[in-house]
Amino acid sequence: MSFIKYCYKKLKATALDALYPEDIKCFGCGKDLPRKNIYNICPECMKTFELNNGKICQKCGANVYGQAGYCFDCKNNERLFDKARAPLIYTGVTRKLIRHFKYDDAKYLKRYFARLLAEEYAKCDFVADVVVPVPLCKEHLKERGYNQALLIAEEFCKLMGLPLDKDNLIRIRNTESQTGKSRDERKHNLDGAFKQIDKTAFAHKNVLLIDDVFTTGSTVNECAKTLRARHVYVLTVAHTKSRLRSVSAPAALPHTFKRRG
Repeated sequence: MSFIKYCYKKLKATALDALYPEDIKCFGCGKDLPRKNIYNICPECMKTFELNNGKICQKCGANVYGQAGYCFDCKNNERLFDKARAPLIYTGVTRKLIRHFKYDDAKYLKRYFARLLAEEYAKCDFVADVVVPVPLCKEHLKERGYNQALLIAEEFCKLMGLPLDKDNLIRIRNTESQTGKSRDERKHNLDGAFKQIDKTAFAHKNVLLIDDVFTTGSTVNECAKTLRARHVYVLTVAHTKSRLRSVSAPAALPHTFKRRG
């Protein structure tokens, strides 16, 4: 073997080690995985992903039951975004992957999540002019080192050829973690947390907000309230399970279709 071929072989092996490390375990079940498994999840666990592909709320995209057209939350709470959608349900392996992505520096998962959102976007009737990631407060950004929503949004924009605006929607104050809080507590926690820098940046534009998880919708709702845009759509990787109660008549939701001023 020539010296050049030897160097090339060593370089290729080093690159493979970086991309596909050995002795890795599945995030879902913990069993050993073969070398070339970029997502660190076994085929069996991949099959356990709960897809959000059944009947969904026409407003927020939550799974609904029977003949219902809207979830209980959208019936009883003001929604200032136009529509929200998510390809996965926030349970099981999906929950583990997202938490690993957010808290364990698994930034490489951004490509997988972005592809999921791209596929979901292709199925939606959204027409976006610009993509905006949900901003992270400075304290959490400092602790984590990155904004997971921004990472996904960057990859999504590469796939879809859409412009990204990461500077005009900002958090102007730190907020407590939303985990474990009730809907009312989440809403109060986020009051006045966001600001749009250039008031005309999204005038007459359709904005696509991107985040990791849709729980109660308090975060994206506050973002939509802050944004001065024609329409605000939302894509998240996963949506928490909706309550069992739901409604079928759009007439029961007059406040959810509030016209933007």
